[in-house]
Amino acid sequence: EKFYEMRKEKVHLRKNLNAFSEDVAILLGSIEAERPGMIIDASSSVQGIFKIAREMLVGQKVEALLPRFVAKKHEGFIKKYSQNSRHDLNQQWNTYARTIDGSIFQADVRLKIYPYINRGLNLISQVRRVQNPEIILVVDSQGMIVDCSEELFAVLGLTKRDLDTVNILEICPGF
Repeated sequence: EKFYEMRKEKVHLRKNLNAFSEDVAILLGSIEAERPGMIIDASSSVQGIFKIAREMLVGQKVEALLPRFVAKKHEGFIKKYSQNSRHDLNQQWNTYARTIDGSIFQADVRLKIYPYINRGLNLISQVRRVQNPEIILVVDSQGMIVDCSEELFAVLGLTKRDLDTVNILEICPGF
């Protein structure tokens, strides 16, 4: 009977996750100390937004969907939250995300505590691509290009393999 209840809960959750439009990805993640940032479930719309099948995403860390410069801060935020859970997580941010192939994009993210399932302390996030996004170029302290938006690769004559190998001064002298 317990298995039936868990299965029924999962079907109900899947129905709710997929009730949103295709331009919004819904991620359910753990904020428990044992598995911080672990993706527990996701809507099928992650395929269109993050270029990864839902089944491949479940069990991964959410940092897989963040550019490196955001992922580092995110890991710290989760650690800080697990040590002091008084932070208000019912918030909205304009930030950056990345597809599984490494393309970064500007995103609106809404977070909310999701206490409706019996599998621990969870957070639900709603991710939507920003319409008319900023063009993004991320350079480290040595001037190496570490990330950029898809639109810039062609303009700069770069590929994803060039990340971390090309200095901004090579393509923009005097920068």
